[in-house]
Amino acid sequence: MANVATHILVPMLLAEIYRRNFAKKQFSRWYVLFAGFMGAIPDFDLLYTRFATGSFNMMYHRSLTHSLFIPALLLVAGIAIYFMYLQKIIKYDGWEVCCCLIFAGSFGLATHTMLDGIDGLKYWFYPLAWEINLPNLIYNKFRAGILDGVLLLVWLLYDKEILDDLLIFLHIRETERK
Repeated sequence: MANVATHILVPMLLAEIYRRNFAKKQFSRWYVLFAGFMGAIPDFDLLYTRFATGSFNMMYHRSLTHSLFIPALLLVAGIAIYFMYLQKIIKYDGWEVCCCLIFAGSFGLATHTMLDGIDGLKYWFYPLAWEINLPNLIYNKFRAGILDGVLLLVWLLYDKEILDDLLIFLHIRETERK
């Protein structure tokens, strides 16, 4: 099973790449953070079963919360809002924020399902019985931990501002004088 950190880092890194190379300033870093948060949400079904039944009930895990139907429905809702705004059916000024949150959330949820797909998830379109079998690439916690470390390093190397702040915080580099 992929770590929670992986489920957060992958959508955030991919959303940040999208933000920098395509969307520029229209897609805020808050949406990147939201995509990462939504990447972890499907595993909250474990917490629900823990508090509702008193134990971690794996019977419900990786079922509806891990289905690609939910991100697909969010994607359709976001597209519908966008077209209703263009047709002047919606006159809400915050429609762009709403659409960006819906798209970022849909992306985070879909990324979670795909990551679990390379970790043994078979029913990507639950409740339908369509099976998608991918080779299990992450079959132990050690490999998942290595993946988290590699993702974090890629993020730090990709985002020079965060790397500079981290080096200053660790007293490896002095602050630049203005």
